[in-house]
Formats: sequence, C-alpha cells, structure tokens
Amino acid sequence: MAVAALATTALAIDYTVDDSLGWDTYVDYEKWIADKVFMVGDTIRQRGITPAACINMAAFKYEPYHNVLEVTEADYGSCATGSPISTHSGGKTTFELGETGTRYFICGIPRHCTNGTMHLKISTVPKELVVLGRQVTPLFILEVWGLVQFPPKKLIIAWVRGMVKGDSSTAVEGRARQ
Repeated sequence: MAVAALATTALAIDYTVDDSLGWDTYVDYEKWIADKVFMVGDTIRQRGITPAACINMAAFKYEPYHNVLEVTEADYGSCATGSPISTHSGGKTTFELGETGTRYFICGIPRHCTNGTMHLKISTVPKELVVLGRQVTPLFILEVWGLVQFPPKKLIIAWVRGMVKGDSSTAVEGRARQ
C-alpha cells in the first residue's frame, strides 16, 4: 500500500506520477510514493499533462488497455472492482485534490491491481498544521512521522523548545550547535 508525502508550507509541489512511466503495471507505486506526502494545493500529474491544467488535481495518463477506478478503502485493500466510486478510461483522467483526506485508485483490468502494482493511495493533508498554537513546518512533521532522519534530532528539539517559548532564534542556535 502506498502512502503519500509532505510538500513545503509556502509552495505547492508538482508531482509526476512515477516521474516517467505513468500509470502502468511496470511501476512500483509504493516505492515511488514512499517519500511523499501531498498537501492541499499540490499538483500530481502524468507525463503529457501541463501543471497549469491540473493544479489541485491528481492526473493519470495511461495506455487505452488500462483504466483508473477510484474506490473505497476496503475495495482498495482487496483490489475489488465491483462497485467503484468512479470509473475512467481514455488515457487521461484527473481528480481534484482540493481537500484533506485519503483517496484510493486502482486499475480495474484483471490482475493489474492484484499483481501488486497498479494501486495508489493518496493522503492529502492541510497546508498548515498547528501544534500548541504554532504552525509546524513540513520537516518537523516528517521527523515526527519518522519519514526522514534530517534535520538532526537536536535541531528539531531546539526548534520545538523555541516554538514553545515563542523564540524563533532558538532554532538558529540549534543549527549552530550541530
């Protein structure tokens, strides 16, 4: 199962699904998405679709013998195609990512999902997350979620102490100590 990742707080990120092959059986989507978390406003696209055309959207480009089904979490887990939320074919499909939550996509062609490849789970989080009344940066969230080892824990601890005290200079001091 694939889980999506974090963008920067100030800027949206433009993602190309798999960066080259698009929606196909040859792609390991779990590997591709492992270091990503999508925020509201990020762009996910497939080759051939311009970023301006799919802001706040998940876009899939695929060969005519594939399709894209948006499904429930239960159907995603079992690759069930009997009652999708929506079914799309034709080679290009876009989905708005305008709100937080998790969406599930599979290919409805027999064995394309069950072979372990053509399924994608996109979790979209808010642009700004708040802890103790303070905005939290994406690097902090990634560290808390255990998705990255950088920045060093000492820096994060110094930055959190500064947040709690209301002193942003503590993060700079923390960097200097590393």
